[in-house]
Amino acid sequence: MAQLEEKIKAEAEAREHLTRTYETSLNTGVNKLNQETEVLAENPLVREISLIVARELLKKSQGNPNMTEMIR
Repeated sequence: MAQLEEKIKAEAEAREHLTRTYETSLNTGVNKLNQETEVLAENPLVREISLIVARELLKKSQGNPNMTEMIR
């Protein structure tokens, strides 16, 4: 019975470790994605393209209530 209790305890500890590792990995990935997104947002070419796309969306949304609501 003691061996079974030890195995259960070891498995619970392994699951906790795996959970912490997963959360750390996920947070690292999110932070990296945020950093790369920020770098892209600061890129002048990306900004220019974003402005062009926004203007086109605004033009196409005139008179189209579905498009206007989507832009908001």
